[in-house]
Amino acid sequence: MPTGTPFKTWILGAVVVGALLVCGILLRRGTPVPVTPKTPVASQSAVVPDKKKWLVTARDVPPSALLEDLKARYETATEDKARAFAIMGASKLGEPAAVVWLAELAAKEARPGGPATRALAQITNRRSNLELGDVATSDGPAPVRAAAIAALVATGDLAQAAQLSALVADSNQPFLVRQAAATALGQMKRPAAVPALANTLDGLENDSSRQGQQLRIAAVQALGLIGTAEARATLEARAHKNLSPAERTVVDNALRLPQR
Repeated sequence: MPTGTPFKTWILGAVVVGALLVCGILLRRGTPVPVTPKTPVASQSAVVPDKKKWLVTARDVPPSALLEDLKARYETATEDKARAFAIMGASKLGEPAAVVWLAELAAKEARPGGPATRALAQITNRRSNLELGDVATSDGPAPVRAAAIAALVATGDLAQAAQLSALVADSNQPFLVRQAAATALGQMKRPAAVPALANTLDGLENDSSRQGQQLRIAAVQALGLIGTAEARATLEARAHKNLSPAERTVVDNALRLPQR
């Protein structure tokens, strides 16, 4: 055996023993498991859950070529006058796709009652009553829904009148929507709406707010325009209540309207 071999053997043994000791310590503590980094799809701070689209229509009617042209003009316009022309053109068309486009534009307007909102209220195309009903009963902004309700006076049918009756009687709806529904039902002169209007009056009996009073007035005026025996009976019962001067005048005027 060469000189120095025992010494080298001793050193090698010491190294092996030391390595075993280190391994034992690591095993007792638990060795960290290497984590393979995931490929980020997007930063966590940028992940925002998709919000439910506020306007969902029962049918999907493609836009006409003329409406597509108006939309293109709107997108490329550099002046408000040109954009207003495109908006009013879409209102005149009044086709189902125009209702959807105008409603979506109206929902983005900085102030309530902007050009798109006004244009939506002026639609008279009866082929679009389904889409107008969808906007009216949606979760969209109240002014946009009220505009669609106003358009239903000229375009709505029995199905839309039923939708409006449900809206006016629903205390969870915005006052603006309920008031627009009451006004539209009166202008449509739908006798089937009388129970909903009567329930609205009963539900607002103790509401002293300005909005409550305005909604009561709208319901009373609607009953006067409907003018059936049932509507007049509701108004006569209303006339015997302790009313504010403004409401008293509205009830009296409604009772003076001709009975149908």
